[in-house]
Amino acid sequence: MNTIKTMTSIIAICVIFASNSQNVFAQGAKNLAPEISVQVPNVFTPNGDGTNDFFRIEELKDNQHPDNELIVINQKSNEVVFRTTNYQNDWDGIAQKSGNTLPEGTYFYMLVLDRKNRTAKNNILRGFIEIVR
Repeated sequence: MNTIKTMTSIIAICVIFASNSQNVFAQGAKNLAPEISVQVPNVFTPNGDGTNDFFRIEELKDNQHPDNELIVINQKSNEVVFRTTNYQNDWDGIAQKSGNTLPEGTYFYMLVLDRKNRTAKNNILRGFIEIVR
């Protein structure tokens, strides 16, 4: 399981002025953003046995990141095999265009947590997912 920590974009700026003779000093900026831990599995087993049949990212359930986008690419052919917005933990290893069962192997994924804020630090998660049947 890959664990990636990201931060929301809440920043509070605290400015404290102090006087020392004729000089005025300003200091302080504190990030009040809560750290969010996103755990992305590196393997799933979509074989129909009812256990681990879907690529599940727990932090996406309960609509925690509703404007997300998930892209899965076949490493060998560089073909996008699955792409969706507002991913609902429902990919079962089926190629989206053809409807065919994907073979066992390692696939590259890219998860954008907030499509409107693509340039934010730690907003785009990348890694590999292995399908084992």
